[in-house]
Amino acid sequence: PEHQTIATEIFWRLQQGESLNYMEIAHSRLSSLGRNFLVKYADDQRFDYAAYKPIESNADKHKFFNLLDQGNNRMQHLALLARLTLLEQANGATDIKDKAVTEFVDQSKQETGIGNFDFETKPESKRVLSYLGLMHSIFEQDSMVAHGEGLKEFRREYFIISIYMLMRHLKLHYVFDDAEKALFRNFTYRFHERWKGGRGTTDTDMLVFADHRQHSASDIETRHQIIRQVFFEYAKEQGHELLEKDTRRAFSEAERIAIYRRDNGLCQACLAEGKTDKEAEVSWSQYDADHITPHSKGGVTTIENGQVLCQYHNRSKGGAN
Repeated sequence: PEHQTIATEIFWRLQQGESLNYMEIAHSRLSSLGRNFLVKYADDQRFDYAAYKPIESNADKHKFFNLLDQGNNRMQHLALLARLTLLEQANGATDIKDKAVTEFVDQSKQETGIGNFDFETKPESKRVLSYLGLMHSIFEQDSMVAHGEGLKEFRREYFIISIYMLMRHLKLHYVFDDAEKALFRNFTYRFHERWKGGRGTTDTDMLVFADHRQHSASDIETRHQIIRQVFFEYAKEQGHELLEKDTRRAFSEAERIAIYRRDNGLCQACLAEGKTDKEAEVSWSQYDADHITPHSKGGVTTIENGQVLCQYHNRSKGGAN
């Protein structure tokens, strides 16, 4: 019955001369790998191509969308995920207008694309899903979300995108632990109050922010600059100084050699576990230079903060290094 209702509404709109929107058209590009990525993580339903029948729920839909006080009746969630993925592709502000979303879907069409979800293995896909997971973890304990409702702050798309860009910036360039997450969460509430109240006043920052609600690269960058400035002013008011990460994460070849020679080619974690020098030996080809104080915690990329680890122990540390 639900599908019949949707089909009837679409038929009525077409008969009235009301065309499908760009996202509804993009959704029909079944051979697009980009489209399949959006559908898997942002649609309310799935389709079983083997049985050729719809699945009324979507277990893969990203839990981030539970935060939104925004419906998905015309695929707004898919459009938002597409825009955020485009930002990750560009590694920052870029044009994410409707046309750019359509091109994103069309450019990844393949003859064998139907049912193909390989797009999720791309770096930009992994990053956007990771950041959305981080966003969810920051706000999931909010009382609105706990009661199955979306955050009132997360209703307008351009506001959500700006908050995402700020969180992404902080995660990339600063230590972003529990204290920083709490600071960011409280700032989001405070900034929303100022934004809502400032549009009809002389609050210049909020007027400029609201005037640049569109999705061009310049609009996004303007909003990003404003929200970053306001955030760091807020952090200063709260007496919180963020620790900036070393901008250089990877050790140079010379530094890797120096670390390897200093540690005699021995995995420091293996030695800490009580293994013998022979057991702790790591060949050059199997050696990883690791940050002793993790880069994510503000550790600098220097010989003094480097150590030899075997690949097993380096993988065990995961993203912490």
